Amino acid sequence: MTPTELRDHCRRQMEIIESDDARVLLTLPGRWRSDTKRLAGRSGPSGRCIADTPKGVLVEFYAREVLAWLDRHAPAPAEGGEG
Repeated sequence: MTPTELRDHCRRQMEIIESDDARVLLTLPGRWRSDTKRLAGRSGPSGRCIADTPKGVLVEFYAREVLAWLDRHAPAPAEGGEG
């Protein structure tokens, strides 16, 4: 998933429930070793592990935290640009 796709996914979830408390579920590589997992190492938002899957760990994040992290580390491309 590209940063632009992740940003769109978070925004859609926030629109659906009409709240900043929207959560997104993402599958991250690895195994479930603790109750929390970070999106991108030490700099990323912390999420709650939900389940182990064959493709990785299903982790729940607050959409607003993911968007804030993306704004700092992967700014949105200029209007009309590619992401």
